Amino acid sequence: MDDSNIAPLTTGELQWLANLESDDQFGFREAFVNCCLNDGDSETKACLISVCNRLKLPKILESVTTDG
Repeated sequence: MDDSNIAPLTTGELQWLANLESDDQFGFREAFVNCCLNDGDSETKACLISVCNRLKLPKILESVTTDG
């Protein structure tokens, strides 16, 4: 998937995910990340990191990669 196909995803089907990038969505962003990583599976974490990188979601990426 090239970059021209990524932008429509964050304005369409994955708009809710892009909305978690807003400053006022910190609590929901943290809850989403905690839910995704709840099982402690490193493969799940790697997939979430990959998605955040591809979709250019730096705040979610920071939440995924920050210990705590």
